[in-house]
Amino acid sequence: MADSTSYTLVALDLDGTALSRDGTISDRLKRAVKSAQDAGVRVILATGRMAEAAERFWNELRLNPGPLI
Repeated sequence: MADSTSYTLVALDLDGTALSRDGTISDRLKRAVKSAQDAGVRVILATGRMAEAAERFWNELRLNPGPLI
């Protein structure tokens, strides 16, 4: 049976989730984020970091302008 769930938003935590132990974002995650965005899903970051500290990851993932949690 196919899953008919439709997502409109995905929030990614950075530390311990989206970032590897060395503080980088994997190519696999980059492809997944691009695929989600291409499908119309909004991807945002959710982090305890200051906005300025999260900005480089926002840019690296090529996220569309929007909220940062």
